[in-house]
Amino acid sequence: MDGTRPFHGELSAEQIKKDSVPEAVAIYQDTIDAIKAHFWTRDWDALLSFIAIPNRISALDAARVFNSHNEWLNVTRAARTCFADQGVTEYHRICGGAFFTDADKQEITGFHETYILRGSALAAPRFKGYMRIVWRDGRWQSAGLHTDQRDTVFPTIYADRLVPAMDPRPTP
Repeated sequence: MDGTRPFHGELSAEQIKKDSVPEAVAIYQDTIDAIKAHFWTRDWDALLSFIAIPNRISALDAARVFNSHNEWLNVTRAARTCFADQGVTEYHRICGGAFFTDADKQEITGFHETYILRGSALAAPRFKGYMRIVWRDGRWQSAGLHTDQRDTVFPTIYADRLVPAMDPRPTP
């Protein structure tokens, strides 16, 4: 796909919600919860087990395809640094709907609301994210993410161009 066009095409959140099935919603929520937990605690090895390659991430103003886990991880580590630099203390993603896109139940498309917080206040307006999840290597993995947010608000897609991808030093 070209540019910032989302992978979910013309499907709106309302259409996804209408076509949702409980099994797909549960899988979707479990997957985004695991991804968030590993991202937040910087458990990079565990996080990578939830990421399919190739992987496409897009926003309203940017898009990028990752062809290796190392490339994806470098950007993700930098994005985590950007969150910390902007005072983000936590974020939450809540599934609003998901459905299987194939008869074999090997692929799910869904959407979620994202809340990025500084303490108890929103650090940015909440926004929708859309994810494509695929069954690979014996687990559900994210194969694509599109957010209805600008990457310039909380850099993710090209975060590696802004900050070094370094983890903070552990405290003694």
